[in-house]
Amino acid sequence: MPRYLTAALYKFVTLPDCAALREPIQAVCDANGVKGTVLLALEGINGTISGLPEGVGKVLAHLRADPRLATLVHKESWADNLPFLRMKVRLKKEIVTLGVPGVSPTLMAGQYVKPQDWNALINNPDVVLIDTRNDYEVDIGTFKGAVDPRLKTFADLPEWVAAQEQGGGVLHAGADAGVSVAADAVAARPDAPIRKKPKVAMFCTGGIRCEKSTAYLRQKGYDEVYHLEGGILKYLEQVPPENSLWQGECFVFDERVSVGHGLTPGPYELCRSCRHPVGDVERASPKYEKGVSCPHCFDLKTPVQKQGFAERQRQVELAVLRGKAHVGAKMPHKPKRLDDPVAHLIDLLNRLPASPDRPGGHRILIALAGGPGSGKSSLSNHLAQQVNVKIGAQVVAVLGMDGFHLSRAQLAAFPDPAAALLRRGAPWTFDARALAERLVLLRGTLNDPTAPTPTANPAAATFNPSKTAPITWPGFEHGMGDPVPDAVTVGGNIQLVIVEGLYLLHQGDGWDLSHLFDERWYLDTPLGVAMERLVQRHISANGNTREQAERRLALNDRLNAGIVQKSRVRADWLLL
Repeated sequence: MPRYLTAALYKFVTLPDCAALREPIQAVCDANGVKGTVLLALEGINGTISGLPEGVGKVLAHLRADPRLATLVHKESWADNLPFLRMKVRLKKEIVTLGVPGVSPTLMAGQYVKPQDWNALINNPDVVLIDTRNDYEVDIGTFKGAVDPRLKTFADLPEWVAAQEQGGGVLHAGADAGVSVAADAVAARPDAPIRKKPKVAMFCTGGIRCEKSTAYLRQKGYDEVYHLEGGILKYLEQVPPENSLWQGECFVFDERVSVGHGLTPGPYELCRSCRHPVGDVERASPKYEKGVSCPHCFDLKTPVQKQGFAERQRQVELAVLRGKAHVGAKMPHKPKRLDDPVAHLIDLLNRLPASPDRPGGHRILIALAGGPGSGKSSLSNHLAQQVNVKIGAQVVAVLGMDGFHLSRAQLAAFPDPAAALLRRGAPWTFDARALAERLVLLRGTLNDPTAPTPTANPAAATFNPSKTAPITWPGFEHGMGDPVPDAVTVGGNIQLVIVEGLYLLHQGDGWDLSHLFDERWYLDTPLGVAMERLVQRHISANGNTREQAERRLALNDRLNAGIVQKSRVRADWLLL
C-alpha cells in the first residue's frame, strides 16, 4: 500500500488574523514531517499537504481546532513517494487570485453538482462548459466539449469573460440557444427583448477556482451557474472510466504531475526548466533533455541557461547516487552584497506590474534591518529621496518600527517595571503582532482593482489616492518616550516602502516577519562604529557622561545588537 497521504483542502471563510495563524501552522507541519503549501488570506485557507498519515492527521486536527475551520473538508490521495519537497505557509491577498473586488464565494458561489450528476449537466447542449484552469493544465486533459480560455493565470478570466460576452462569443446572450445576435441588429431593434444569459458550468482541479469564478459570474448577472463539487479530482475518484466524459490526465501541483481515474499517478513528468508537463510525445522530441529543456521551452532558453540547467541535473543525479536529497534540501543561505541600492529599487519599481505574484500590483515592502546605531533611518531616508528625485514622483516612503514600542505604561505593568524600562528596545518590548497586522494592510493596498494599474514607468503611474485606501502608521515621540498612534499616513501614490527596524528579520520572542517583505536587507555597520555613534547620541541627547553612556550600552544596546546580528543570515542583501 502507498505510504504517503496527500490532503487537498480549502475553505472560504473570513480570517482577519491570518498573519497570526501562519507561524503555528508552519510549526505543527514541521513537527510532524508534513510537506506542501498552505495559503492564508483574509478570505480563507487553501493548501495541499502530504506526509505520513498520522502527521497529516495532526495538521488537519490543528486546523479544525479553530472553530472557523471546524467544517474544513479535504480530499485524500496516496503516493509511494513524498510528493512535496518543502513546507511553506504563505500570506496572500487572495487564496486564489482573481483580482475583482466584492466577489464572495461564501455568499454567491454557483450551484454545486455532484460528480455522479455532472455528465447529465454537461451533455445538455444549452450549457456552456468552461475549463477554468491554466492552459498547460488543459493541454494534458479536459472534459469532452469543454471551452478552453487559454488562461495564463486565473486573473485572466475576467478579461476572457468580457470578450466572450460580445457578439459571436460563447457567453453572448442567446449563444446557449445556438443563436448569435449581431451588435448592429441589436442597435437596429432597441425594442427587441434582451436575450437571457446562457447557462454555464465550470470546473477546475479541486473546486476552489470554480467557487470564485461562479461567484464572479453570478455577480455579473448570470442566473444559472453550476460547478463540479470537489473538482476534477473528486470526479476521477468517484466516476468509473467506462462512464467518464473526462479525456486525458489531470495535472496536479506536486511531484506526481498528473493523475487519472482512481487518482492513480499518470505518465507525465515535469520539465524542470519551464514547469510544463512532459509526456511520451515530448520526451521523444530532439528538443527534450531531462532537466534541461522540452519542446515547450527549448527555443526560449539561452545556451547559458541550458548549461546551468544541465549542471543542476548533473548534481541531482549525483545526489541520487549518493543517496542524498538535492531538490528540496536546505542549503546554507549567504546574503549577497548590494552595491547600488538606488538602481536596485528603481528596477523593482519598473518590474512592479509584471510580477506574477503581484496581479494588479501590491505595494513593494523592503525590510532594512540592522543593529542599534547602524544608520538605518538615515540610509532609508537617503535612498527614498534619491529614488523619488530620479523618478520624478513621490513613489517611495520610509516607515520605522519605533511606533510599535510598548508604552511606558505597559512596561510599568511588567513584574519588574524597572528592568523592563532598562531593557526598552529588546524584542519583547515591542508589539510584534500589531506590526505584522499593519504590514499585511500596507502590502495589500495597491491590490485595489478600482485603482489604475501601474505602468512599466513609475513616473508615468497615475494612481488615484482617492480610490486607494490610505494606511496609517504609528510614530514615536522621543520627548515623552511613547508611541503615537496614526502619526503617519501612506497614500495610494506610494508604490514601495522601506521599513527600517531592529528586529524585522528576527525570529523568536513572538517575531517572525521576514515573509511579509518582498526583500530583506541588512545594514552591516561595524559594531565599533555603531556603538560609538550611540555613545555620542546618549551624551548629546540625554546629557550622559561618557561613563554613563557606556554603561547604558553594556546593559542594553550591546545586548540588542547581539540579538540583531544573529538575524543577518536571513537577509537577501547586505549593505556595507
